[in-house]
Formats: sequence, structure tokens, C-alpha cells
Amino acid sequence: MNSIKDAKHELLQLMDDNNVAGFVDVAVREGSKRLPHMNLKAHRMILMLLRVGDLITYDHMVKILRPLGLTGAGHYLMWVIWLTGPIEGIMAARLMGASRASVSGIAITLEKDGLISKVPSPSDGRVTLLTLTEEGKTKIEQAMMQISDSAGLVLEGLTEEESTILLTLLEKFSAATVSKSRLRAL
Repeated sequence: MNSIKDAKHELLQLMDDNNVAGFVDVAVREGSKRLPHMNLKAHRMILMLLRVGDLITYDHMVKILRPLGLTGAGHYLMWVIWLTGPIEGIMAARLMGASRASVSGIAITLEKDGLISKVPSPSDGRVTLLTLTEEGKTKIEQAMMQISDSAGLVLEGLTEEESTILLTLLEKFSAATVSKSRLRAL
């Protein structure tokens, strides 16, 4: 039991020190004690991706999206609309990998906030399209610029060659992940 207590204190200290790699190393070390046949390299890689992803997501939520009055889901739907132009809710849900009901709920909130509006389709009056309002367009573009600036700061720690290699590896990794995924659709 002492080992678990020691690991807990070590993990807490590593979190306080913002030491992601150290945190992952301890997690893998402790996991391998309990599951000795675990694929340590794969486990370490997944934990690193998840921890870094969580840190970036949290940072964007706290420093960018919340001050703009956005949620992660609201930002995502607005981004899809920004990319595609007016779009049916069912198509937005498909692009987001979300349920139609979920997108409907997000759209209701964004519409109340004046960031999107629902308009009839010019080709079929029975169909409603989600579209950004001027305020919504301004807000999503502010968020995207701030996220871009934030990503630029993160990349400052890498050389141009390293950032190219990282992007190439992430692209390969995403292709492998999608091909092996049980979900297979984004």
C-alpha cells in the first residue's frame, strides 16, 4: 500500500511542477507493476497524447473560449458552420461526430446568445439551415485567431524541422488510428 501512496504523492508533485513527461513516466511505471504484460511504449504514447491534449484543451477553454462566452461544443459547432457556410443540423452533427440531438441543443443555446440563426433553405423551404450571425462570425474568428496564436507559442519550443516532423507523425498516427478505430467515422 505504501507504493501506491508514494506514487500518489509523486504524481501530485509532478502535476504541481507541470512535468507532463514525468507524470506519464510514473503512470506507466506504476501501471506496468500491476499489468506486467502491458505494451509500455504504446501506453506511454497514448498517455502523452491524452495529457498534452487535455492541457491544450483546458488552456483554450479557460483563456480563450470562456472569456468569449463560448463552450467547447458551441465553438466546435460555430467552427463547422464557419467552414461550411449555412448547413443543416444533421450535416453539422455528422461533421462534428455528434448526435443530431446534441447539435440541436447546442444550436438552441447559440441562437439564444445571438451567435447563430436558423434560416430556411433556399432550395427546400422545409429544411432549416444553421448560419452564423455577424456577431457569431466575429466571435469565431476571434477564437480562431487566439487559438492560432496559442498554438504558435507552443510550437516555439520546436525547430521548424521538428514541427514538420511532429505534424507528419500526427497525420500518420491519425490515419492509423482511424483505420483501426471501432468508430471509423469522424
